Amino acid sequence: MLRILSSSQLEGYVIKGRGGPPWELLAGTVAKIQQDGEALLVCISGSNIENGMIKTRTAKVVFVDDYGEYRKMLKTRVVASKIQIGSYISVLCKIKAQERIAADFKYSGLWNFSGYKGKMSVIIGNTPFLRTADDGALIAEFLDKDRAHEVLYSRIVRFSGEEIKKAASLYMTGQSRSVCICGPRIRNIKEKTDEKGFKSRDISYYECRAFETLPF
Repeated sequence: MLRILSSSQLEGYVIKGRGGPPWELLAGTVAKIQQDGEALLVCISGSNIENGMIKTRTAKVVFVDDYGEYRKMLKTRVVASKIQIGSYISVLCKIKAQERIAADFKYSGLWNFSGYKGKMSVIIGNTPFLRTADDGALIAEFLDKDRAHEVLYSRIVRFSGEEIKKAASLYMTGQSRSVCICGPRIRNIKEKTDEKGFKSRDISYYECRAFETLPF
């Protein structure tokens, strides 16, 4: 997979006001890293199966620094993260003058979007174990470890309706990563944990809208 959410799917979920440039959420494998003046160009490659054939596409993303705030110093941050060829990465891009400009990135974890159309969550991580709830729905738990703050994040996604069959089928492919497109967080619980290396556990619950494995 390369494009998780297109500009039309993200419209109204990234910024509060109307207008502005289009956005995309990409996820794939780093194929090339190139210095270009003060910018860093990162080519991200992703594949999926279309009409029984594997299709591979590549997108070039520009990482630049905005010195007003560290969070916006995308080039500095991505270099500090030790990005390399073969890394799996997800990037939120702003499209300006036909270029994809990185606005943020994650290797895995939770994307929260909020705009004038409402809220949306996207969870990217290792394909979780699926279990059946008492009401027949499938439940998946994504774990994200924040060792710096000693917090273990547990994101529990509930599948219902048509997504039950699809999630079970895709899970059986044995792929290593999955993406869940969900609505806003339904519930959040914080508790202490005895797991080694962590002081607390942050548990959040979501309802899945779409589920895909990321084979390449």
